[in-house]
Amino acid sequence: MDPLLKSGLEAMLKIKIEDNQTGNLISYKEYASIIHGVNHNQINNTNNEDKSIKSNMFIGENNLTIYIRHLSGKMYEIKTHSKQSIMEIKLLFFKNYENTIKPNEMVLNYNGKKLENNKLIEEYNIRNSSTLSLYFENSTYSIINTFDAQFNYDFTHQNDRGCSFKRGGYNYQRPCGSFRYALQVLGRFDEPNEIWLGQGNGYGEWAVSYHNSINDDNCLTTPSFDVAKKHAFTFNFNKINYYLIFQNRINTATFTKQIINNEEYWKSPNSSSDHIRPYSICIGRV
Repeated sequence: MDPLLKSGLEAMLKIKIEDNQTGNLISYKEYASIIHGVNHNQINNTNNEDKSIKSNMFIGENNLTIYIRHLSGKMYEIKTHSKQSIMEIKLLFFKNYENTIKPNEMVLNYNGKKLENNKLIEEYNIRNSSTLSLYFENSTYSIINTFDAQFNYDFTHQNDRGCSFKRGGYNYQRPCGSFRYALQVLGRFDEPNEIWLGQGNGYGEWAVSYHNSINDDNCLTTPSFDVAKKHAFTFNFNKINYYLIFQNRINTATFTKQIINNEEYWKSPNSSSDHIRPYSICIGRV
């Protein structure tokens, strides 16, 4: 993996990434859920084992069922209630399942957002049958089948002043000043001829927008790269500060425009891949 990209992802996830790690693997599906908060409803190569429930445990008022998905693919069902704290969930998980990993090393993630220990389930609007992703801070992982270097593009010295660009019939800013790392998205969705990724503004083509993280309560992206940079995650690499922004395609049939503080955003109904599909990461100097 490119050292700059690796450094950015390690800083964001607080994990160590190694190319030849075999024990902890993050595929495109887990990557998109953890980092982008996008739930991939239409991923093709679904493994039935990924959906298997290891066991059940019943606690509290028993009025809410949530699932915890380990990066290994195992799923765990927890009966809980909306007043349960995130740390209480981790302690239960530690007691019943993974007693070799301390709760303070566990990271629970919901729709691209890391859950804080002292907050309650209801504060994240986690609903019945929601799935949380689990990984372990300061552990070593490999990210596999996720990036596609043949489609990388260097916008570092690109200047589009006076130019306009459209995808799906909507204007957007190209990520000038950054290097774009492409994600491996071809063939991952049930889309004939990959029309959603088109470049001719034809029927079925999705628009381009940017985001930092998404959840079901705030599915906002923006066609403006300048706006995205204002809210970007930043990290340091070789004593230089960089921003990291996610680029995606957005379903033009399902989003609505919103103006917030004089900035244009596009709001999708939810964070499923029926509406939002990340396809690259853009990194540039702050």
